[in-house]
Amino acid sequence: MREEHPPEDHARLDVAGRDAWSELVAGAFVPLRVDTDEPGFRGAMREQLVGDLAISQVASTRVTVSRTARSTLTDPREVVMLCLFLRGSGTTVQDGRIAQFTGGGGFLLDGDQPYSLRFSDGNEVLALRLPRQYLEISNHTLGRLTSREVPKSAAGLNVLRRYLSGLVARRGPLPQEQLEQQHELALELLHAALHPMVYSERSRALMSGAAILASARWFIEVHHADPRLTVEDVAREFMVSRRHLETQFARLGPGPAAYLRRVRLRHAARLLRTGRRGQVAAIAAASGFSDVNTFVRAFRREYGATPDEWRRSEQRGPGPGAAGRRRTGLLSDLSGFDWTDPGFDA
Repeated sequence: MREEHPPEDHARLDVAGRDAWSELVAGAFVPLRVDTDEPGFRGAMREQLVGDLAISQVASTRVTVSRTARSTLTDPREVVMLCLFLRGSGTTVQDGRIAQFTGGGGFLLDGDQPYSLRFSDGNEVLALRLPRQYLEISNHTLGRLTSREVPKSAAGLNVLRRYLSGLVARRGPLPQEQLEQQHELALELLHAALHPMVYSERSRALMSGAAILASARWFIEVHHADPRLTVEDVAREFMVSRRHLETQFARLGPGPAAYLRRVRLRHAARLLRTGRRGQVAAIAAASGFSDVNTFVRAFRREYGATPDEWRRSEQRGPGPGAAGRRRTGLLSDLSGFDWTDPGFDA
């Protein structure tokens, strides 16, 4: 059974039953054998195409999918796939290597070689599928990387996960004029994520301005709670001048200082929504504000109310950003990650 979704969620499909899931994943990836002992098996998928790249958000109950030796011969595909876990865990087998993964980790697979993936109940992954030649590495190196963990601590992997989340969460296809730019950016971030596995961990991947912007935004979100963090620190991290960093941020919206302040305020709003009365000073400090009065003024400019007033209104009903990152059925709501839109809200 397949369930279509309304036009605003055009790329999402939900299915029930092994045969329906087998048909869906074969169409989105490569022909696969599906095995499950779940009598009420369910799966869901959302996909975004960026040129000849495909980004999929995939979730299901417990299942094993396999690319058999026979299917690689009868239906060869010169593609590779990078999978990034959002939830759950799994085990991969390819080229004699067995690897286990949990939330936050990732792995690479060669679509032209047999493999097997076993997923736990309640799993959810992001999958980037691309033509083999885009990796620009030898067959020997690819064989060394498949069914091996891409460390979840790697900054490049986290930037890529955030970027792909935003793309797949869009409620419609990318505008035609953005396709080439986003295609190149996706490949660049992929190369940066795999760079430590191919080369020395102490070397850095070369990045264009768009990749620096994506990486700098992620860096700010990770380190925003440090009150000592400055725009100069961010520029230094990526070995560019402050002027260059500000130029990149200006391409999509607020500058780095404004972006840092907005990330801090959004963090403070989340804490206010769940915190107890009388914690405004502590919340200001936990969000990266060294002075509570500065925090209150900034919060009022952003939300039109003091932190205490805003928290009381939130207790009476949902306010801005209340949706957060929730799940709708099997799939998480990743819409908050779409920074490709100039109106992106951190």
